[in-house]
Amino acid sequence: MKKLVCILLFFFTFEAPAQQSLFNVPGISITKKKEVFFQEQANLTKDGNTVNFNTAYGLGSNLEMGFNLIGVGIGFDKNRPVLLTNSSVIDGRPYSPLFMLTALKAIPIGEYIKIGLGGQIGLNPIQSKITANDIATFDYVNTRFEIPKANLMLCAGGYYGNLAYIGKKDQFGGMFGAEYIVVKHKFLLMADWIISKNAASVIVPGFVYHPHHNIALSFGWQLPSPGTSNRQGLVFELTLGNFSSK
Repeated sequence: MKKLVCILLFFFTFEAPAQQSLFNVPGISITKKKEVFFQEQANLTKDGNTVNFNTAYGLGSNLEMGFNLIGVGIGFDKNRPVLLTNSSVIDGRPYSPLFMLTALKAIPIGEYIKIGLGGQIGLNPIQSKITANDIATFDYVNTRFEIPKANLMLCAGGYYGNLAYIGKKDQFGGMFGAEYIVVKHKFLLMADWIISKNAASVIVPGFVYHPHHNIALSFGWQLPSPGTSNRQGLVFELTLGNFSSK
């Protein structure tokens, strides 16, 4: 119980004016010019708890850039929270935490289809050595399909992540996501899937609630992708952005 309270306090009390994602899959919804987007995600599992911070700034012309701080692991030693880190690929785990610079360019194909080309590059900010093997990268292409008459959005694409970012086993994989609008700008059903057999390969179904047009609260249940040993857990997201302008 003490662990849960500590994580939730950390999750809800961090304040700030991402590459925008569903739970884990980029949704190719570009931050508008001169607007700022912020998202904080907390993952609670049996093996440990992590927090991610994602930001993006709209540059115009369907382009955004920002930075992410991901994989901030929180453990407990004698009931005291401690930062969990990893800077080695020996055990097959991704590096953590990682500070990543991000960029995303969307290419509209008609009114309801967008192709997104995005990437992240960065490193573990607390490790003492920086070599080519320590640079983490994640690159992807994703396609967003909007079906307004069905209140539905679908996205599908593929990705590559190196050892520092995604750990051992498959570095290539697919991605899929969906949103169904129950009440416009108020309540949505949402799910996504990072497809492959690596540390990022999970399925997360859940929902999104907008208490305000600039705020979204997302709740999901993390499930391991078939063929992986990833843990089940809870996912919470706090997202700040002008959703009424999407």
